[in-house]
Amino acid sequence: MDPHAAHAWQTVLGQLQMEMPKASFDTWVRDTQVVAFDDGVFTIGVHNAYARDWLVDRLTKTVEHKLAGVLGQPVQVRFVVWNESAPSLLTESPTTPRATSSASPSPSEVQALNPTLNPRYTFENFVVGASNRLAHAASLAVAENPARAYNPLFIYAWLNLYRRPQSGSFIESVPRLIRGNV
Repeated sequence: MDPHAAHAWQTVLGQLQMEMPKASFDTWVRDTQVVAFDDGVFTIGVHNAYARDWLVDRLTKTVEHKLAGVLGQPVQVRFVVWNESAPSLLTESPTTPRATSSASPSPSEVQALNPTLNPRYTFENFVVGASNRLAHAASLAVAENPARAYNPLFIYAWLNLYRRPQSGSFIESVPRLIRGNV
């Protein structure tokens, strides 16, 4: 890692900390770190896909502007999901939502866990639209990182339009959590 790039990122973090509300900075920015800096592209690692998407949507241009000011040259910023123990598993921000796991329990496993649960209610089958995108992303973050992201998570929906399928998605993910496959 280029020490100049790491120093530039720390400088930008300090600037962002002064400009952002404390809760937002602590939630989204504080734990980020430079993963790579090559050919004017900063790769910034974050802990989960929800944080990555939040940063891409809200801070990419601001961060690029601040880094360009510190380095004196134009830069691009790329946010990736990054785990220190597995740096080879970099995941770029997707252009379209995608399922997080292909190792889904069988319908019989879901039924065995809760016989009243509809096996069609999984994250893989869930239709994401403008009205439920935030709740879906938060729910997925909780399922991927139990007790770390949005704990507890409350979802309010009129006439039970969203709660039951989303609850089913959580329950469906429990066998994978127990086996450590999330």
